[in-house]
Amino acid sequence: MKKLLVLMAIAVIFASCGMPIKKHAQESTGTRLFATTDSVFSEYISKFEQEGKKYYGNDFKVGDIPVNFGDTGNPDFDGVCIMYSNGTREVLIKKEWWDNRGVTSKEMMIFHELGHCRLDKDHDDETVPVEHGTVKVSLMNSVLPSATTYIQYKAGYLAELFQSTKEVLKNLVASK
Repeated sequence: MKKLLVLMAIAVIFASCGMPIKKHAQESTGTRLFATTDSVFSEYISKFEQEGKKYYGNDFKVGDIPVNFGDTGNPDFDGVCIMYSNGTREVLIKKEWWDNRGVTSKEMMIFHELGHCRLDKDHDDETVPVEHGTVKVSLMNSVLPSATTYIQYKAGYLAELFQSTKEVLKNLVASK
């Protein structure tokens, strides 16, 4: 009975805290694998650019950063931004991960990886306490927030991603 309670508690923790995916920006002396983006990612890149234009103006673009399915170089990484020594960059996403996720999780992954590759952001694992746990204050957290949390605090996550301000999200959390 005790083991069952422990297993149930672990299940609740993982179900409520988001997906434990690992991502990493890594440097490489090699050359980029792809010249263009796989069209499956176009919708998410367009959303990223639309959001970026709100903060940086109409000229904001992802630019020459292709996004494709590929080997992330580490079995624990589901997505990765690779920065090559020649100045080029690309994002690789595990197809198996992508095929098993919903629209919101896919958006978070692309925004996170482009946060590394386009916005030059590092991981930020800061959290704020709430009544029954914590809320991640950055989409650049090394573990993405749950889809529900992202939707609930999306304005705050986008403000932090594009403006590096956590106040919007913290105010949203405090108002709940």
